[in-house]
Amino acid sequence: MEETMGDRIARLMKAKNLSQKEFAQAIESTEASVSRYLSNAREPGAKVLVKIANVLGVTVDEIVGKEDESDFSAEFPRIKLLLARNSKIITNEQKKEIINALLTDSTEDSGETF
Repeated sequence: MEETMGDRIARLMKAKNLSQKEFAQAIESTEASVSRYLSNAREPGAKVLVKIANVLGVTVDEIVGKEDESDFSAEFPRIKLLLARNSKIITNEQKKEIINALLTDSTEDSGETF
């Protein structure tokens, strides 16, 4: 079964430990609207999609399900800028996670960390 937009938003909210109320406030919306987005009863408009992506730290493409893994070279400058811009607020644990993600082959599940 393919992940819906509501599923993706819910998964990303959970990863950020955001409640519906906190998320609604962060995107300047209502809890009722967020509930509709999560249940796929309503799709957010373009302006709200941008707010959602910013709050969740992803691209609009990822929210709508059009992430293309083969397009890394186009995304690399944005990723590099995002890391540079946030380098002073990234915790040591987050830095370790980033390094591990870069050094771990996602096709292998070796469990090895660096």
